[in-house]
Amino acid sequence: MACVALSSLASCTTAEPPLPEPSGLLTYPLPEDWYGMAGLKIGTLAFVDNCVRFDDGAIPVFPDSLTTWDGTTLTFAGQEYQMGDEISIGGGSLGGRESVSTPIPESCGTGAVIIVSPPSRSE
Repeated sequence: MACVALSSLASCTTAEPPLPEPSGLLTYPLPEDWYGMAGLKIGTLAFVDNCVRFDDGAIPVFPDSLTTWDGTTLTFAGQEYQMGDEISIGGGSLGGRESVSTPIPESCGTGAVIIVSPPSRSE
């Protein structure tokens, strides 16, 4: 009887949740009415302590709908980057961790948090 009950429960459960994407990339939800920040950050990408960041310790937070990370390749706005590649992004630093709604893991370090702006829209 217990086997019948358990098999009934198993058939009622929903599908397995999707596997999480590889960790290490910090993102934020990009609002529909976004606008770009004027700052410019040029640096070399690094993967340190399970965190995508710049080799100078700055921590980029990318727009989620424009960015993917498979554990080796970062794709941002259609461009692919490997760790060690130089990247030039628009964005800005809003201050410390407390001014960012995305949780920044302690393992990412204490560098400046850079909110990466989407590329400029064509008018």
